[in-house]
Amino acid sequence: MSGKQDKQFVQLLLRNQRRIYGFVLTLVGNPHDADDVYQEACIKLWELADLYDPTRDFVPWACGVAFNVVRNHRHKIRRDRHVFSDAFLSDVADAHENEGEWMEERRLALIDCMEKLPADHRKAVDLCYNGRMTIQQVADMLDKPREGFYKQLQRIRRSLFECVTDTLAAEGGA
Repeated sequence: MSGKQDKQFVQLLLRNQRRIYGFVLTLVGNPHDADDVYQEACIKLWELADLYDPTRDFVPWACGVAFNVVRNHRHKIRRDRHVFSDAFLSDVADAHENEGEWMEERRLALIDCMEKLPADHRKAVDLCYNGRMTIQQVADMLDKPREGFYKQLQRIRRSLFECVTDTLAAEGGA
């Protein structure tokens, strides 16, 4: 692969890393394992970069490679009783591939809608959903009663849902 081809491949990988990681996470289920499997998948993608046909869509090809890395990972942890069958794994992979673009459109619309929130609402959502604090801890930190804070979050989530739905409808993606 030439230097120019290397650069193009890296750009494709970086541009689509969220979708590929999301695919891996969907199949693996555990974020810690998904991180490791995703890294292995990226290494395998780089090793197979010469086999990528630039006339084909990158994401399905990359997810196909990642799928095989997930299967190898599953063979390593086969004794775990929480491992799903290969048939189920294939069904989930197919569903993810079919819904991947739709999910990406929703994710981008959500980012836009989050930016439209008042700063205090955005801060509350960020604190609650960054995975570091419970909703109770955030309510305490913001000195808000728990029940009132839960209701506020419910209203914020509803407004985000409506904003995403309206945005996608306006773009013809709903």
